Formats: sequence, C-alpha cells, structure tokens
Amino acid sequence: MRSDRIAYVDLFRFVMILLIMSHHLYLFGFSDDYLFRSCWAWTDYFFLLTGYFTMRHFADREVRGEYAPEALRYTLRKLSGCFPLVLIAVTAQYLLEAVPSLVQGNPKQFLSTFCDWPYEVLLLSSSGIVWTKVMPLWFLSAMLLTLPLMIYLMLRFRDFWHILSWLFPLFYYGQIGINTVRDWPNDLLRAFSCMALGTCVYMVSGKLTENDLIRGKRIWLTIAELGILSLCLYITVLNKNFMNLLPLLFFLHCTLMLSGCSHTASIRGNLCSFLGEISLPMFIFHWVAASLVKDLALPIAFRLLLYYSGTLLLSCAAVCFKHRKVRPTADPLYKK
Repeated sequence: MRSDRIAYVDLFRFVMILLIMSHHLYLFGFSDDYLFRSCWAWTDYFFLLTGYFTMRHFADREVRGEYAPEALRYTLRKLSGCFPLVLIAVTAQYLLEAVPSLVQGNPKQFLSTFCDWPYEVLLLSSSGIVWTKVMPLWFLSAMLLTLPLMIYLMLRFRDFWHILSWLFPLFYYGQIGINTVRDWPNDLLRAFSCMALGTCVYMVSGKLTENDLIRGKRIWLTIAELGILSLCLYITVLNKNFMNLLPLLFFLHCTLMLSGCSHTASIRGNLCSFLGEISLPMFIFHWVAASLVKDLALPIAFRLLLYYSGTLLLSCAAVCFKHRKVRPTADPLYKK
C-alpha cells in the first residue's frame, strides 16, 4: 500500500508556506520590489499537489454510477479537518476588527461586522458572496467550490480527461497568464486549472516511473529537479520578469519530484512529516498572526520574529491538540 505521506513533499510544502508568508510582508508596510513579493505564485503549486493526490486517490478505484455524490464526499472528507482551524482563524480576525467598535460603545457596529462571518467559516467567499477578511482562505474556498466539479468530470469522462487535464490549463494560462487577480470568477478558474494540471502531473509522472531507461538516470533527474526548483525560487524570491515560465516550471518540477525517479524520493524522517503536518495550520493562521502583531509599537525585526514564531507555535499547538483528540492521520488536504 502506498504511504499517505511523502517526506520530501512534506518538507517542500513547509518551505512553500514560509514563502507565501513572506509574500504577505506587505501587511507590515513592505512595498515596491521587496524580496518574496512574487511568492504568491506558490499557491498555484499547492493546487497542483491537490490535483495530483486527488488523481492518485481515484486512479485505482472503480467508481460506478454515483460520480457526483462521490465527488462531494471526497471533497468534504478532504477539507473536513480544515473547518475547525478556519473557524478559529475567521472568528479571531473578525474579533480583531470588531472589538474596537465595542470599546467605543457601538454594539450595533460590532454585530454588523459579523454579517459575513458565516460565509467565511463555510469557505464560500470565492463564490463572490463576500470579500474574505482572512485573505489566504480564498485558496480553500476555491478548492471547495471547484474540486467536486473536477472530480465529476474526471470520473464521468475518464478518456476525455486525458485531453482536458492539460488543454484547459493551457487555455487559461495562455489567455490570462499566471496571476493574482481576485475578481470573480478568476479564483475558481485558477483553482480548477491548476488542479487539472496536477492530475496531468500524475499521468506523466507515472509514465516516467514505468520507464526503466529514465529511472536509470537518477543523478541527472535529481540535478534537473533541483535546478528547476532553484530557477522557480530565483524568479519568485527576487521578483524577476519570468513569471509566465512558472506554470511550466512548476509542472516539470512536480512531475520529477513525484515520479520517485530522483534521489529526493529517498528523503525520510519524522521531522519532515511533522513540518508537512503543521503547514496547513500555518497557512490558515498566519494572516491572523500578522494582523495581531503588525501594528505593535515594536521594531520591525521584533514584529517579524513574532509573526513567524507565533504562527509556528499556534500551528504546533493545533497539531498537538489534534493528536491528543484523535489518532494521527494524513493531512486532510493530501490524504487518500
């Protein structure tokens, strides 16, 4: 049986979370071309991984007839572990914005602040019904709203999906390019395109795994994988004008990484698994952590230390609490 966790992927996910957190340094007043400004692009990579693991889940399973119910069950099961964390993060963010009204003796304004709270907690913001206050949650919302459709099409039209999985992303990126436009319905199209491309990664990486000639070139494949990753980091961390290369580079790197044909596949360790497990809470909590400390009357270096360390501590606490309550399982976003 295949393992639910892949150590190198867990480690890589943790690094991507740190990059996305660093993109949000604009909350602290960073502007212009500060380092990490373009690291929002790594969100697309997370969608890519979601598509890959979704395809892997259904590849060996025969689903007969009830495609829509199965798509909904899988999506809700995948995201079920996120909802308690989302509830905490959204409530905390709303309280941060609403408490000043209560302090000023305006309870009506305090209550009106929570009008959109249910939609955010239910991860419906990407439908266009509200503008999210916890900005990173658009990722989970877009996944919730598009993953069932992708799974249905993937199961209902298995043969056609071999074309659509790369053709739809090609049309999307060809028309819009890699972007961070938040106008509806771009969040949904972006999520669907990246996850569809992730299913294509599964199909292509499987072909690499089956090819004995390619598998014999482990050193060269490792060099290629790490070289592509370095180029992606160069573009996003240093804000270079090669952003439109990223969808292709992400696809190539993800394919090599998940094929198991390079030496990175041999990375093991409980630490990697733990870092991967706290990545999801870090993604959900870091916006609230930034909102808490960004305006404190402290030197910027100390506020940034609080931002990163506070997010890490909150996330570790959330994972430890989960382990006290339930038997440890795979990350809900990537379990089979």
